[in-house]
Amino acid sequence: MKKINPEVKKNFFKRVKDLIFVDFKIKVICLSLAITTFVIISYIQINEKVFSCPLTVVGLKENFIISNQIPDKIKVTVKNRQNILDKIVESDFKIRLNLSDIKSPDTYTIKLDWDVPKSMQSLFTPLLFTSVELNPEKINLNIERVVEKNVPIMLNSIGEVTKGYIIKSKSMDAYYVRIQGPENIINGIKYIETEKINIEGEIDSFKRIVNLVSPSPLIKFIDKTKVEVSFEISKDLEFITYRFDNLSIHNLNTNFKIEILTPNNFIVQISGLKEDIKKITKENIILSIDCSSVYYPGDYSFRIKVSLPRNINLVTIKPEVVRVSVKLKN
Repeated sequence: MKKINPEVKKNFFKRVKDLIFVDFKIKVICLSLAITTFVIISYIQINEKVFSCPLTVVGLKENFIISNQIPDKIKVTVKNRQNILDKIVESDFKIRLNLSDIKSPDTYTIKLDWDVPKSMQSLFTPLLFTSVELNPEKINLNIERVVEKNVPIMLNSIGEVTKGYIIKSKSMDAYYVRIQGPENIINGIKYIETEKINIEGEIDSFKRIVNLVSPSPLIKFIDKTKVEVSFEISKDLEFITYRFDNLSIHNLNTNFKIEILTPNNFIVQISGLKEDIKKITKENIILSIDCSSVYYPGDYSFRIKVSLPRNINLVTIKPEVVRVSVKLKN
């Protein structure tokens, strides 16, 4: 191997030394100015942008649930050059709430995980004035066990039917629903209501499919989310019964006389609104038979006609038919 001449070696180190130390102060000043200029230019080029990034929960076991409200968006404030900021979108941060280490129900404070966007991973990105801030950067959690139970369904109606009408009956095609949710909330639920059913001014019976209303966004319905409800609506009728022992005879030929063969015990039941029934007396009701079709003496059967005031209805009359004997007058 060829030996290096000592004189050459000496001259090399001298040139290196001179390169560094000759006019050293000037070189230090120039380097300082260059660094300062770089810092100032970098600072001037730095802008700030705020992102609203979706939060994803990962790793939570199926038998646990978060029972308190947590944000679905995280505010991310980024400082960087504008050309870098323009390349960033909300989904680049992939903000995650990792709950894989949670083993039992309790309260926790978990720091959020996130990724650095690719556009910020460049070697030419100035790190001195670059920053990423999450607000919040930690999430407080209440973790509870998920439980299920059956609870009754409560029919929820508002308003009143038209005056003079009543709700005779109301029913549903199911009276229980199975719910699932945090143990603490589930234990406090005694029933589930239907959505409000407006019956204001109704006069007719109806069926309707309605939603069940969850008392909390954390409560899920397992077997059904709707029920069919039925309302039977009828007039608010009063019933009353009268007994009669005579009939009015209409249109009988003046040459005839009539004898009623059926026992004189006629039972009439009528109905109407309470306020109308209160005004009715026995004298307002007339029982009669029409003999206009009688031309000869003999025995006949006639259907009894019942004349009633307006808004009063005939329910029954017993007997409905009366037997009579028609004879000539002496």
